[in-house]
Amino acid sequence: MNSRTHIVLLLVLLSCLLRNTIAHDRIVNGTPSNINVSPYMVSLRNVGRYFCSGGLVTLKLVITAAHCLVHFPVEDVSVVAGVTSLQETGQRRRVQTLYYSKSYNATSRNMDIGAIKVRRAFIAGPTVATIPLCRRRLTIGTKVRVSGWGVTHENNTDFTDILRTAVMPIVRRQFCAYHYKTVSMILSPSMICAGRGGIDACIGDSGAPGVVNGQLCGVVSFGVGCARKNYPGVYTKINNAKVRRFIRNVMNR
Repeated sequence: MNSRTHIVLLLVLLSCLLRNTIAHDRIVNGTPSNINVSPYMVSLRNVGRYFCSGGLVTLKLVITAAHCLVHFPVEDVSVVAGVTSLQETGQRRRVQTLYYSKSYNATSRNMDIGAIKVRRAFIAGPTVATIPLCRRRLTIGTKVRVSGWGVTHENNTDFTDILRTAVMPIVRRQFCAYHYKTVSMILSPSMICAGRGGIDACIGDSGAPGVVNGQLCGVVSFGVGCARKNYPGVYTKINNAKVRRFIRNVMNR
């Protein structure tokens, strides 16, 4: 084991320990799904091992969470599209550049938005397609569809092999902010909350698209545990002006 790999493994272990305290990297009580239903979904791999999800906004650009990207060297990260099972081959691409907002804060999770440009474009088809950026105003009760390969319970340690999907509503910001304040997490304008008691994203779903009417409107960021009654999942809000500006700047590079 070389020194760089050793350091990466230590960082992953530290991240796992932190998840088991307060802020989990964010499908609990979802249902098995098929990539044909969510062809924009991609899995991110570190030296071949799954660690986060993302959404294709162009055939060369993936939107994900910043916290998925900050610890990994670009040469160790690859992106796989077109798979329902993590064991499938799909279309694998090496990474050209990793981006995350300069305003990202690892403690507060403010501006938890990142992007990956792959070296060679994916080939569009029934299992690989792009998703447009959000054009909707999100209101309380708006249904958000989230898919991922994360664990199905916060006490689990293994990711699920098969893509799973859950649908949950946007919740009142005041409710979410009040409860997160009790664990010293302050909601910034770049965040929005969605969830329902018993249904949530969970560990390993980080970076996954929050989809509203076929549009990318959120990115799984963090939460307290998974599917806890008073702690909805927190998502990076795509319609936030700073988040949108970051994405547009990356798309224009």
